[in-house]
Amino acid sequence: MRNPRCAYCGLEFEAQPNVRKIQKACGRPECRRARKRAADRAWRRKNRGWFEGRREKVRKWAAGYPDYWQQWRAAHPEYRGREKARMRSRRARVAKQDECLLDPVGYLEGVRVLARVAKQDEWTAFDGIIDYLEACAVAKPNAMALGEPGA
Repeated sequence: MRNPRCAYCGLEFEAQPNVRKIQKACGRPECRRARKRAADRAWRRKNRGWFEGRREKVRKWAAGYPDYWQQWRAAHPEYRGREKARMRSRRARVAKQDECLLDPVGYLEGVRVLARVAKQDEWTAFDGIIDYLEACAVAKPNAMALGEPGA
């Protein structure tokens, strides 16, 4: 039995045994996407009013339950806690300028702990920066402004 040709790329392909008679596209990703787009287009053409009908159905339902989401949130406090924890985690990753200015050494130490992967020589340079900032931190404020460590 001869292999069918793909309706999208024109190449011969080996059809799946269970759908050999109706399979029109080969397994290449671009042909599968094209087949999916064509099938979606055909479905939308056949079911033109579905989206409008669906939208109206949802609006009608929502009008009958005006405080549904408030009740759902009250019944599921753990969801709200997850959202707050996610936001706290996101804020912790973003450096605040004040924090960095007040304690640059502590901030960089925290960055070193949070970093996942780095090359060894990059760590050496990073340690040098921390050493320099520690020296500046124990210096007088005027010397620190001039960039003179330990003065």
